Amino acid sequence: LLRDYTVESARYAIAETPTTLWLLDKPAYLELLKHPIFVSAIIRCTAYKCSMLRTEIESLTFDSTKERLMRLLSSGADRASVEDQYWYNMKVSWTHQDLAAIIGTNRVTISRLIAELRADGCLRTVNGRLQVNISKAIQENDPLCNR
Repeated sequence: LLRDYTVESARYAIAETPTTLWLLDKPAYLELLKHPIFVSAIIRCTAYKCSMLRTEIESLTFDSTKERLMRLLSSGADRASVEDQYWYNMKVSWTHQDLAAIIGTNRVTISRLIAELRADGCLRTVNGRLQVNISKAIQENDPLCNR
């Protein structure tokens, strides 16, 4: 952003809700830094991102891959779309490769873990759509889904 040339990146994001992105050139950004409200917003945003990064590092360090996968799938569950009392449809459609990239593992491990989570009763597929059963795990005090 602050460089004088175009930044190209291999990173990408998928917006789950309508999103507006603003690209500021360097002079406009430097001008905004003269305003205390903008500087305060930047500091708050940076502090929030640092907190998120710390949480992710702790998760990678202390949580199993299965726990990280279940937490991710639970976060992608549509709380407004419940079937059979406890089964939540997914808001996001991720491939195994997407899931692997997000939680820091490989596609083969994701396939194995999804099979385990199905056997545990935390996941199922209905009409080709993945569903998450968060409530079953909570009732059984299963730490995988109880986050």
